[in-house]
Amino acid sequence: MSTENETARSGQKMLWRSLDQKADPAKVQEAQCGSDVVKRNIDQSELFTINRRKFLTLSGAIGTLAGVEGCIRRPAENIMPYADMPEYVNPGVPMHYATVTTSSGEALGLVVTSYEGRPTKVEGNPDHPASLGATDIWAQSAILDLYDTERSRQPHQAGVATDFATFDKAFDAKIAELVKKGGAGLAILTQSTLSPSYVRVRELLLKRLPRAAFFTYSPVNSGNARLGALAAFGQPLLPIHDFSKAKVIVALDSDFLGTEPGNVQAARGFAQGRNVSGVTSEMNRLYAVEPAYTNTGSNADHRLRLSGQDVARYAKALAAELGANGVDLGQLSTAVAGTNTDGIPAPWLKVVAKELVQNRGQSLIVVGQRQPAAVHALAASLNRALGNLDRTVAYATPIDTLEGDGYAAISALSKQMATGAIDTLIMLGGNLSTTHRRT
Repeated sequence: MSTENETARSGQKMLWRSLDQKADPAKVQEAQCGSDVVKRNIDQSELFTINRRKFLTLSGAIGTLAGVEGCIRRPAENIMPYADMPEYVNPGVPMHYATVTTSSGEALGLVVTSYEGRPTKVEGNPDHPASLGATDIWAQSAILDLYDTERSRQPHQAGVATDFATFDKAFDAKIAELVKKGGAGLAILTQSTLSPSYVRVRELLLKRLPRAAFFTYSPVNSGNARLGALAAFGQPLLPIHDFSKAKVIVALDSDFLGTEPGNVQAARGFAQGRNVSGVTSEMNRLYAVEPAYTNTGSNADHRLRLSGQDVARYAKALAAELGANGVDLGQLSTAVAGTNTDGIPAPWLKVVAKELVQNRGQSLIVVGQRQPAAVHALAASLNRALGNLDRTVAYATPIDTLEGDGYAAISALSKQMATGAIDTLIMLGGNLSTTHRRT
């Protein structure tokens, strides 16, 4: 109390750090500073009063002690020198090598920086047509997968860790049993692939085990686009968009600048259409119809927020408006006639349709993977009616023909397992419990 009274008489404002300090300052002071400080009757305010000079002095001392402590606690690591130095490996000198990563039906060329066999940085390969020196956020973070401490380091049997010799023995015995039955009861579940070599090996395996079943599934897949092309052209094709040649772009729930396949190449092409190099140059115009805010929506000239289930209704209404503006829709005219336009602003139909008609062959309607096959089929038909095929959009045959619609494969596998037709399942990569984009 004496300290409090003296502080009050001096005109200084009394501050407490806690209610305990206010109730008994001497006890708290003794606990924080030691009894010797209290016995020497040092004013508590002096302990918590600091000027700039004292702050810099203490900061330097703390920094020095922290550095000394860090040096002391640095873990000891015994590094053995190379008995036979590998070719092209120089300690401290980085190596760069070209590689390719695949995801969602897209191959992206990369250049990886490596120190003594340890990759540390990923960049785009300027000589690869899909990247041209650029990457996306998933390619940048792919380096972390190599240092994931939760990756399995050894085989497990019934949840118990074992060694590779035990695994090889059990696996060889099971394969020998399956070979005698021609692969009956065996199912192999893989992710979609872009590798022709992988497809050839799969064909050779099926020749040796003709009764085995292959299933291809990826949580994020292009099944809707394939089925849409099948309905529009009679073949399961994949669209390839060239945004650099499009003057008017209509994105229907498609984040082609962020999460859709080919987003790196699409971003470069879209940026080229935004580059005004002369007085007569015109920037492209982007209309985005989407349920959630995306990178594409943030870059759009005009954005319309619609629920995901209403995107199909907008596509039908836009098709009907294009038909009213002289676009030959063929059999689509009957299917889209009388579409409900509630909640869709009139300019989003009339103005967009007018600009698409004015830019025949230089326009593009792109649909996101989340939309059903019917919307993809409608967009493919509209692009064809607008003369955009082989100009701003082309269709190619996928390498992996077993992917199908993605979800039908996993459904068929589940049914066969439930009936007991499959007693051995081999999974090559993938994770059925994840919905992550990288597949």
